[in-house]
Amino acid sequence: GLALDALQYFWRGQLRHWLFCDAGLLVAYLGLVGAAIDLSALWLLPLGIAPPDPETDPTEMPEDAAAAAAVGRRLADKGIGRLDPIIVVHVSAGNPFRRWPAASFVDLVCRLAAADPRRRVILTSGPSDAGAAATIANDARGRLAPGLRGVVVECGEFSLAELRSLIGRAALYIGGDSGPMHIAASSDVPI
Repeated sequence: GLALDALQYFWRGQLRHWLFCDAGLLVAYLGLVGAAIDLSALWLLPLGIAPPDPETDPTEMPEDAAAAAAVGRRLADKGIGRLDPIIVVHVSAGNPFRRWPAASFVDLVCRLAAADPRRRVILTSGPSDAGAAATIANDARGRLAPGLRGVVVECGEFSLAELRSLIGRAALYIGGDSGPMHIAASSDVPI
């Protein structure tokens, strides 16, 4: 009824602007940007409810044993051993404005490969960008010296459980604001 209409009106206008602009500026002003503060937690403060504490309320995505075994086999098929340092680079996001330019990913991959040829840089992408990882891998290999081209690895698509296992084995995760970034946040891997 009327209450729903009013809420929708405010959501389309002032409330939405406040949440994504003014409240965002407030969070930035308070120095909370980068501290993984959920704006919804700010709504709880006036009620005397503290935001979740990552130490006592961690976001978790347990590793699936079957997925871990499947990832282990796929990596072994690519010549990647248990002790090889892996960097997972996720090159896509659900929205174009969240994606880093492909040329920037190519440059990053080339720098990572040149810095340590023992690394294996594994490129992943989501279903909305199925060819993005392959294109970036090919472009990076084209720029790398022949001895470094093997650093850049493509392993195909991963299920979410497999992606969690892959990220769990990584020394570093690099990617934009996407589902895989949140999966990485549920693991111990540096982001």
